[in-house]
Amino acid sequence: MTVVRRVRVGIALFAVAVVAPLPARAVGSTAGAASFVAAVYRFHFAHGQNWDVSRRRYSARLSARLERLLAADDRLKASADGELIGLDYDPLTFSQEELAGYRLGTPVADGHDVVVPVDLWYEGQKPNTHAHDVRIRVVWERGTWRLDDVESFDTSLVRQLTEES
Repeated sequence: MTVVRRVRVGIALFAVAVVAPLPARAVGSTAGAASFVAAVYRFHFAHGQNWDVSRRRYSARLSARLERLLAADDRLKASADGELIGLDYDPLTFSQEELAGYRLGTPVADGHDVVVPVDLWYEGQKPNTHAHDVRIRVVWERGTWRLDDVESFDTSLVRQLTEES
């Protein structure tokens, strides 16, 4: 290979590297991820923290992985013949009880994902006590931010759904 050809090949490779698609998270900002999570929680609390209502409203904004796991949970419940199995709590609050309020923390990039901490509190508690926090994991998928997991203490929604299936 001649020197001129090597230089041309080098320039071509450099150009491809510069204009190649950026990693998925670079497309959506952490601020955009936080805005999405804020909209989900605003809707959820405005509608009585009803998971079924919120899930229907944001079903198009669930990650493929979470949608697949929730569908498996739905099938499991449908075949249970009245037996209580599967999710029996509100996944967005990780609670069976209604909470008094929420406050979003600062979003943090985690690889291509963004994790948004949410401070939740029960009636009689004050904000920022962090007695009942969750972390919302969102992923950039098919051109938009999507809810991928809800993490609480030492477990997560995805982990629990995976273990039950």
